[in-house]
Amino acid sequence: MGRYKSCIYPNLTSEFESLLSSEDPNLIIVGVIGKSSFDDANKLAGFGILDVAPSLLSHQPKEGQISFYHKPGEQILFVHFETTFDNYCVEKMLNEWMTNGQFEQFMAFNSEVKTRFARSLLFATHICHIIVLVETGNNFDHSYLSLFKSLKVLREKHVAKFLPKMTKAANLPQSLGKETRLCCPRFIFFFESFPDEDGNGVTKEDISKFEFQVEDNFIKYLSDVFVEKKREFMPLLQDYVREALEVGFDDSLSKFKGKSHFVILPNKQWYQTFSFFHKIFITNADDSTLETSDLEYKTFLETFPTIVNVDFDFFASCCDPGLAKAISHYNSSNAPHYGFGYHKVLLDEALNVYRKNFLSQEKQHINERIIRDTCENIWRQGRQQCEFLSLRNNPCILPKHNAHDLAEHSSGVVFVSTCNCGRIQGRREDPYTLYQANFEFYQILYKNCGSCQKSLKIDVPVFTPSISDYRAAAVAESLANMNINQADESQYFLVSENAINRIDEDSSDASLNDMEPVEHQAKAPGESIYRQPSTTEYLPGMVHNESPQGLLPQFSSWSLLCVGPSSLYSHSTGLLEHFQSGFLSGANYLLPWDVQVRVKNPANFENKGNERRGAYRKKGAIMLKIFVGCEYECPRGHRFIMSSPDTVLNGGSGIVKDSGSKIVNNDMPLYFACPCRTSKNMVAQLMRVHVVTPKANVNVIMEPKVRTGERNLIFSMGLTSSAKLSQSAYWILRLPYIYQGEEGPMPPPAEISTSNAGVYGVLLGGMFKVVEGDDD
Repeated sequence: MGRYKSCIYPNLTSEFESLLSSEDPNLIIVGVIGKSSFDDANKLAGFGILDVAPSLLSHQPKEGQISFYHKPGEQILFVHFETTFDNYCVEKMLNEWMTNGQFEQFMAFNSEVKTRFARSLLFATHICHIIVLVETGNNFDHSYLSLFKSLKVLREKHVAKFLPKMTKAANLPQSLGKETRLCCPRFIFFFESFPDEDGNGVTKEDISKFEFQVEDNFIKYLSDVFVEKKREFMPLLQDYVREALEVGFDDSLSKFKGKSHFVILPNKQWYQTFSFFHKIFITNADDSTLETSDLEYKTFLETFPTIVNVDFDFFASCCDPGLAKAISHYNSSNAPHYGFGYHKVLLDEALNVYRKNFLSQEKQHINERIIRDTCENIWRQGRQQCEFLSLRNNPCILPKHNAHDLAEHSSGVVFVSTCNCGRIQGRREDPYTLYQANFEFYQILYKNCGSCQKSLKIDVPVFTPSISDYRAAAVAESLANMNINQADESQYFLVSENAINRIDEDSSDASLNDMEPVEHQAKAPGESIYRQPSTTEYLPGMVHNESPQGLLPQFSSWSLLCVGPSSLYSHSTGLLEHFQSGFLSGANYLLPWDVQVRVKNPANFENKGNERRGAYRKKGAIMLKIFVGCEYECPRGHRFIMSSPDTVLNGGSGIVKDSGSKIVNNDMPLYFACPCRTSKNMVAQLMRVHVVTPKANVNVIMEPKVRTGERNLIFSMGLTSSAKLSQSAYWILRLPYIYQGEEGPMPPPAEISTSNAGVYGVLLGGMFKVVEGDDD
């Protein structure tokens, strides 16, 4: 009597190649699947048919591996499945998940184990006549009940629709019929041990009772039960084989009862069918890159895990008291809408509520995911705050909305700011556009401030459109350093400095149109190149050292006003409230700056009352006293003068001894901590430069430049020539509220200290020059 020979699919031995290429229809296929507690994962050991124990063989188990067993002369072909239900395979899979960091909670792992086993079992039901389901213990696994029900749903809902088409296209045997399988397979449940409770041995009656109990669990499935060291298995199996060979099985309890399907294929056709079905049910399911045009088959592959793991979905849909309390806690917030930060706080609180009340350790991860998803949906569907950042980095507090204009956003933050001349203060909303920040607010205060309306101003060049469909220029990075030689078709004119000054005084285009363009002409002394600005495209940001030439902004972000005569300021009293609002006590004085000016005829400056103004003759030069001040303003409207780059002015005694040279010749920080007493130090911003010019025939020339941002951009007023301040007058330069280049706005820092104030930007020193005045 020969022994059973074996091979591992698809590597067939010569014996199996010969067997499975035969045209004889004489094999009954017996699938062996289930559980094994041994390292070899072989479930045939209890059948009593192997000559050598599997543990003595050098066999390496692997999930999904299939082996064939056959004994020459017999009509039984055993198909042995190694699955995730075998201890060795599931332990190996668990170690791999742990190593790769995939294992987060048991239910996900268990779902994968069950899904992979179900694929092998579904495959077995299509290529086997008889299936032996092996159990290692003596307790029946009731999870098989839901598993068989799931496989029944999968066959009726999906497999029965796509498999007949596929078998026909693959030229498989037509005898498979609409059922597309050999038959409704007969199941034998093999228990390797029996519950021996009293220790008095197991009787035949005990075994029969146990068999009936198991069969009752499978009332919808015809099955038999075999218990090992108590009955012989092969005689029982041979009975079924003979029945299959003689009359087949009629075990279907479906609506097609009486029309049973049973076929024994020729060996060659069976192997072809086996290989094709293995690809359909096993190989393709593991291929994440698979593309298929069959919608039913695609749906089958996608929904297989969900249908098989109905218990997983059941747990996910459970709403135990802890889950309900957690979601209720999140919903208890009175805020109509809120940002992500507050949403995160509420979510964390809801999870903590659940963790104090959860009932099942297995459901914890699932329910926490439900809480996260539910709270996320609640927040996004009506409670989500817009959170679009303002130019000062404050989020919009309105509900999530699609703003067609940035001005439609609102952070709800309100600041107190001062008008251009410093006379009045007003409340301003947190700006979202450069227009709001640097122009619109000051225009609103201008209409309410008589001093602003009466003040003389130096106009800053702005964009003047010549067409109705003008637009913002597309300022590319490649144009950032553009110079005259790299320019496009724009025209250039050779004009004198005096002509440029006249252009500033007369904004009409007549003087420009009268000029002739020149190309590559050398400049004569006193002449400079002037580029006619574009009248179709405007500069989207502010003028700085890397702005393309020939582009002007739509509005001025700066203001330079003459608010009145120099007599408005008294150094003994400082800046009074009726003239300049909001100054902190002791920080409302300008600083005296003694300037030596070389003149052609110093005698012309004598006997004109200049001595009292600080003008002194000294070897071809005169000494002038100019009063200057760098004024800072915090978001609450507090204003103060600084006596040096790192010191706030303290003029409480009424006498200021500090010199203005410290602020004129040094870089002044753009931001500084406000000395006002608040729970949080407010960041004040350099907003104005005060200049009181002397009563003498001199010109105080001003050219302010601010360096700020990570790229160290240098912003300027964009004047064609330096501003000349008239004599014996009080001038106020208002700086931009927000600085913005082509790459976006540069918001002020949230916090600042004396040591790092200069890092965020400075007003460059050397912005003043004093020279003898013109004869006119």
